[in-house]
Amino acid sequence: MADLIPFDASVGLRLKAVDAARRARALPVGPERNELRQLALAYKALSENEAWLSGTRAGRRRPMGDEPLREWPPKRDDE
Repeated sequence: MADLIPFDASVGLRLKAVDAARRARALPVGPERNELRQLALAYKALSENEAWLSGTRAGRRRPMGDEPLREWPPKRDDE
């Protein structure tokens, strides 16, 4: 079974998302309102991201040119 999402962190981010959405609804249409709506969406996305909540990081990306060249066309298993 996969590790569970840390509940406290997830709930905390959800509460921040709700708060930002409520503050956005109270503002008239404009850039400030849009910014708060985007912030609410970002908090919501983070609250659902298991890797971010657990603190794991993606593997290191290698710069282009570091990987060995592959044969082209690739060989088949039957050859």
